[in-house]
Amino acid sequence: MKGLRLVFLTLFLVQTLADKAFYRKIQLSKCNRGLDCGRYGDCMDCTFPKNCIFGTNVRINCTTVPQCLRYSMSRVARCRFCWQLEPSEYSCTHTSNCSTTSAELVPVLCSAHQDVLCMGNRHFYKKTRCNWTSGHSWAKALFLSITLGGFGVDRFYLGLWKSGIGKLFSFGGLGIWTIIDIILIAVGYIRPSDGSHYVSTYRTPQFPGLIAVGTSVCAVATLACLLAVCLIVQDISSFHARIHNELDSFKTHSDEAWNEMQSVTRASAFAQTMARFTRQAYDAGGASGGAGGSDRS
Repeated sequence: MKGLRLVFLTLFLVQTLADKAFYRKIQLSKCNRGLDCGRYGDCMDCTFPKNCIFGTNVRINCTTVPQCLRYSMSRVARCRFCWQLEPSEYSCTHTSNCSTTSAELVPVLCSAHQDVLCMGNRHFYKKTRCNWTSGHSWAKALFLSITLGGFGVDRFYLGLWKSGIGKLFSFGGLGIWTIIDIILIAVGYIRPSDGSHYVSTYRTPQFPGLIAVGTSVCAVATLACLLAVCLIVQDISSFHARIHNELDSFKTHSDEAWNEMQSVTRASAFAQTMARFTRQAYDAGGASGGAGGSDRS
């Protein structure tokens, strides 16, 4: 067991020394005599009080590294290690071999800003959410969705080829799909097919004002389109009801005309029958009168 512990301790010390050498190499890569090294945290070695309280301001002694013009100075800094800095006080590299939709944390190399002084290594690893970009612009995607979204250009731009073809041949889902995509792209729900972030989100964390304005405009446009659709449907319903009423009225008038014509036809047939009977009666009466006269003579 002691031998195994010794092996692990040796490996840990070797890894620590290798990391320290790696961090030191990064730290001194930009330091030279042509710079004012007193303005760069990477180019100074600072000594903090041993018993300083975390978060309190303390006075420290700093000396520029040998690669620069050597001089010493006194500074005021907060007592904390570099890995305890606020997110706004350091920047991290971004890795592309992860999915931005995954909740798994990935290790990234972070570096303290040059105007921040802290204890320990100024270059350190932190585990953060996956955050990388493949070069797609959110503003460009939103512009394409508004102008050419009916032809699926926005989805082609984001690499969503299958849905882009469907959107193209359906003419943007007769406008409904286009409106929905504008809203989803405006709020950042639809992203590139590879799962990366937009360039704008990658460079700056967020544009709340721009997103709010875009969402408001899309919401107003959606309401206007829905209102127009409702008005069109109402007009179609009114036209259908008017045509139905006119057809009913025409059918009623046709039935009345048909009944009247049948009545006239029946009256004409009755008149003709009566005229025929009268004529026959008249002819029969004349014949009887002629026969009686001949008998009297």
